[in-house]
Amino acid sequence: MVTASKPTIHRERYNPHAFEQKWRDAWAEAELFKFQPDDDSRPKWYAVTMYPYPSGDLHIG
Repeated sequence: MVTASKPTIHRERYNPHAFEQKWRDAWAEAELFKFQPDDDSRPKWYAVTMYPYPSGDLHIG
């Protein structure tokens, strides 16, 4: 539900270069994208995203 009575205008342009390198370095240091297939200390899982089809209704389930 939208509760704003009038739209908000953002004066600043989105500039991803202002912060992108900072977060790439943090992710690399934390090894967030490192794959360890023999690591049994954490349970294995995967995520499935259900995309809506043009011929059907959007559903979650």
